Amino acid sequence: MKQKLLSMPFNFPKKINYWTKTSLLLLFFVLLSITKMQAQDANLAWAKTMGSPSTDLARGIAVDAAGNVYTTGYFTGTVDFDPGAGVFNLIARGANNIFITKLDAAGNFVWAKSIGGSNNDMGNAIAVDATGNVYVTGTFFGTIDFDPNAGVYNLTSNSSDIFVLKLDTAGNLVWAKAMGGAAADTGYSISVDAAGNVYATGSFFGTADFDPNIGVSYLTSAGSLDIFVVKLDAAGNLVWAKALGGIGLDSGQGITTDAAGNVYTTGYFNGTADLDPGIGVANFSSMGDNDIFVVKLDVSGNLVWAKTMGGTGADSGNAISVDTAGNVYTTGSFFGTVDFDPGAGILNLTSMGSSDIFISKLDVTGNLVWAKSIGSTRGDIGYGITTDLDGNVFTTGYFQGTVDFDPNAGVSNFTSVASADVFVLKLDETGNFAWTKTFGGSSSDIAYGISVDTAGNVYTAGSFYDTVNFDPNAGVYNLTSVGVQDIFIHKMTTRAAALNFDGVDDLVSIPNNSVFNFGTSDFSVESWIKTTNTETQVVVGGIQSGDFWLGVEDNKAVFSISGSGVESTVDVNDGQWHHIAGVRNSGIISIYVDGILSNSIGNNSNIVLTSNDITIGSFSDAYNFNGDIDEVRIWNRALIQAEIQNTMNCELGANQRGLLAYYKFNQGSVNTNNSAVTSLKDSSGNNNTGNLFNFSLSGSTSNWITNGAVISGSECIAEPSLSIIPSQIDVTCSGGADGSATVVVSGGYAPYSYSWSPSGGTAATASGLTAGTYDCLVRDASGSTLIQNFVIIASPASPDNVVTIAACTSYFWENTGLLYTTSGIYTGTTTNCVTEKLNLTIGTITSNTTTVSAVGGYTWTNTGFVYEDSGIYTGLTTNCITEKLDLTIIPIDVTSTVSNGIITASQANATYQWYNCDTNLPIVNETSQSFTPTVSGNYAAHITINGFDDFSDCVAFTTLGVDKNTKIQGIRLHPNPSTGIFNLELTKDLDVEVYNNLGQKILSKKSFTGTNIINISEKASGVYFLKVIDGNNVNTIKLIKK
Repeated sequence: MKQKLLSMPFNFPKKINYWTKTSLLLLFFVLLSITKMQAQDANLAWAKTMGSPSTDLARGIAVDAAGNVYTTGYFTGTVDFDPGAGVFNLIARGANNIFITKLDAAGNFVWAKSIGGSNNDMGNAIAVDATGNVYVTGTFFGTIDFDPNAGVYNLTSNSSDIFVLKLDTAGNLVWAKAMGGAAADTGYSISVDAAGNVYATGSFFGTADFDPNIGVSYLTSAGSLDIFVVKLDAAGNLVWAKALGGIGLDSGQGITTDAAGNVYTTGYFNGTADLDPGIGVANFSSMGDNDIFVVKLDVSGNLVWAKTMGGTGADSGNAISVDTAGNVYTTGSFFGTVDFDPGAGILNLTSMGSSDIFISKLDVTGNLVWAKSIGSTRGDIGYGITTDLDGNVFTTGYFQGTVDFDPNAGVSNFTSVASADVFVLKLDETGNFAWTKTFGGSSSDIAYGISVDTAGNVYTAGSFYDTVNFDPNAGVYNLTSVGVQDIFIHKMTTRAAALNFDGVDDLVSIPNNSVFNFGTSDFSVESWIKTTNTETQVVVGGIQSGDFWLGVEDNKAVFSISGSGVESTVDVNDGQWHHIAGVRNSGIISIYVDGILSNSIGNNSNIVLTSNDITIGSFSDAYNFNGDIDEVRIWNRALIQAEIQNTMNCELGANQRGLLAYYKFNQGSVNTNNSAVTSLKDSSGNNNTGNLFNFSLSGSTSNWITNGAVISGSECIAEPSLSIIPSQIDVTCSGGADGSATVVVSGGYAPYSYSWSPSGGTAATASGLTAGTYDCLVRDASGSTLIQNFVIIASPASPDNVVTIAACTSYFWENTGLLYTTSGIYTGTTTNCVTEKLNLTIGTITSNTTTVSAVGGYTWTNTGFVYEDSGIYTGLTTNCITEKLDLTIIPIDVTSTVSNGIITASQANATYQWYNCDTNLPIVNETSQSFTPTVSGNYAAHITINGFDDFSDCVAFTTLGVDKNTKIQGIRLHPNPSTGIFNLELTKDLDVEVYNNLGQKILSKKSFTGTNIINISEKASGVYFLKVIDGNNVNTIKLIKK
């Protein structure tokens, strides 16, 4: 029986030499062609169909960050676009109409929209941005309403024109644009960048206007069809439009962009074509029929480079993709022999049939990296291509007959069911075969579009006929078309591979690196495992003078350092996947199972690894692991539980903090020659490549399994980045200590600690700071740190602000809120380093009297008041001098004299207007002091002097001769105007009545004689009428009440 490894001493000083032991075995297994490797595989997630009795197909597919799936193409007749139990019918208005549909990540219906008229309208390509906005391009004819909902947004084409459409994530119209001329113009491909700029390519003929708004931007083809590349901003405005081509048939078929805004286009050209869209010339001539082109333009549409590939047959680039490093991938079809090196070199590929599939990779400068061909003796075409985050390449299209989809020395034959079948091919970044999936039925089934999400799920869309089994593996998932061609949307999941260790001699050796010489420092080791073995098994370990290992013993997960280890409290040998992690943190070692802390003990033993290797699956040539291993990671720091839980179910990206080595186990392929795969890739970016020992490299058996522990491409961030929002308050004045600084922290793993230097604070805010430079070191629970720098400044000292005030007796200063009664200089508050001061002079009050005589009244400018009575008045005090007014008011003289037929107002030096007292009307042009009446009557003057006015007494005046309108004599009324008290003097008994201006009687007196008082003081100011009645004679006098 083996001794328990958990309690073994650590005196194993030997370095293991595996190559001597295994070289003959490797050769033997190669000759036997028995493989032990398989990478990630693809399995059916779901497949959906939609269709009518006629022809319907999907041309483009895109996936958003949430896994929602968008497709476009065309349909005829009535189609139910809900692929589930529900019904959502759309009816085509003409021959072909455009459709756009959205399914969720599970393939459930979200929405579908149709756009079209009575002619042929097609959606050819689709893209989606980070916020879920949807972009479609294609072609339309006639007048079409591009609002797929209740609104109306008509666009009209002269012939077939290009359209670019933007919908929001709910399928509502954002904008729609049309471009084209009098001939047939088509958009074939579309892309959108991070800023929302939209790019499209296709073909046009003749002269076409590519400004979709009120402006004009004409491009003219050089001959027949030419290539266009257009860029619109997020609002649909033209940024630029470019044309490429010659006198032959030329078309852009695929377009994409990179993070820097460069634009990549592929397609085909015929004859001699100028591929520089600017003022320069970059002429290329096709070798025979159509040749492939790949063009790179910069963000402004200027040519960066252009490359062509082709032979004497018909060759076309149909789709294009760019990875994060700027490598450019294209697919399409070729015939005959084609040199796929667009530079000085030669890489000839020869088709097996009328057209074969090609896949090409160029670097960022357009140089060939590799090119592959796939095909049969019949026709095979690649229509779609994309890449994932690891640089793997996915291609789709159709194939016929028997095709070997391994483009290298291996063989991976697939045979179509009848005519054309769909293929989905995955190659790694170096062009090595990973896997192929196919599906099809008794007729032609074609995939036109492909997309891959961040989790590695693969989506395709196209058309099929009759009954097709959409499960590309051993299962059966049959769907049957309604008509001649129906739409299909297909999703496959990919789960990363895992390596199976036989428990005998399979192992991976990682050459010694000083970074693994941990000493007594903190470190972590983690892995996914699946086993049923009950014996001691090492997953990862290192041994020299002192050792460490992570594995299984007595059915438990174990983490051991130098013979002292910690066991989990739960079993892990139940044949299920379990994540195990060993962590040393400040002399405490802990074992985690499935992200949960299971046990801890103290252990600060020294580990010395200066020459020996790290091994996976074995330990000192013993304790071999029997089961599956996936996702091995070695760190030079202590992970916390939140980190382990955050990253255990996904793949890490490179350059993680403290990650020394990282093995995804995603290499090799099932049932394929993997003789080139002899090492295990380190994905940490540190090149700690592992060497595979005792694994056969080709054949039909495999120690690699297809379904590992995590989803391929499901990249997670090992540590959420710390982020700081800083704020500060500077010192108010030089020499002060009222500054402060604050950090608001997010990301990482809470709780956070703070260390301020040089102030020494440990809180998120440091206060009481003087001017100077300060650093705040923020550390999260995982040990990740971030430093925020602050420069606290002090406002410079400023001169005092002195306010000079002269006051009498006292002065209240608002700055201090105090009342001052004596002269002096007083100090107030300081704001922004400026001190307020008061220079105050308190004086003695004296007076100055002004004597004034005025007629009627007087307006004193000192107070602004009007005075109508004599008296002594007190005004304002200025500069301690109080102004006084000794005022004498002389009443306006309201008497008049009559002499020689002339009435003269006694008041002089005034302005006058004479009135007829009987009619109460002014006499026109009688504005002098004297007035000569022409008829008998009663007359008075309206006298104005110094802005004050009064009426003179009414004077009875009789002209010479007989007055046919005899009036009552001996009437005198004064004053008029009045405040309401009028003196009426009569020489005999007369009746008196007073009326208001509405004709209402308000006063009546009988038998008045002598001097009487008419009192209307309680009435409102205005005009009243006094009637003096003597039998049948009536005199009417207007009363003016002030």
